[in-house]
Amino acid sequence: MVAVMSPCAGQLTALSEVNDPVFNSYTVGDGIAVTPANAGEVTVCAPCSGKAIRVMPHAFVILTEEKTGILVHVGIDTVQLKGEGFDVLVEQGCHVDMGQAMVRYTPQEVADKGLDPVVLIVAMDSARGDAQLTKLSPGDKVETGAPLFHL
Repeated sequence: MVAVMSPCAGQLTALSEVNDPVFNSYTVGDGIAVTPANAGEVTVCAPCSGKAIRVMPHAFVILTEEKTGILVHVGIDTVQLKGEGFDVLVEQGCHVDMGQAMVRYTPQEVADKGLDPVVLIVAMDSARGDAQLTKLSPGDKVETGAPLFHL
């Protein structure tokens, strides 16, 4: 079983409600989104332990011991920013522990550029319904490290 924790504090949003057709159609996989509680600088942490197989300023993928890829995408369409406003804290290929700081950004700066600062957490290649929420529902508030879902 893969346990996935919240990478930041905020309010939960169902993937079906995010404003991106790739994520809200579950094309990438099942998961949930967190709208950061803080408009100031936010540190986005690893939601699980594993190998950081892909690290970009706006997104990272951790491959778990169970060979599940967990994608954390920081904001919607933030690839357009070409790294501006993001501070990457780990190197691609390294092992990361659950809760380890991965990326810093300021949600308000993303919003000021007309983009959604929501943080998406997706179990790649999973089907809708595979991510079993752990006593949480969309609209709930979570702290960094709170259990989100398991597969």
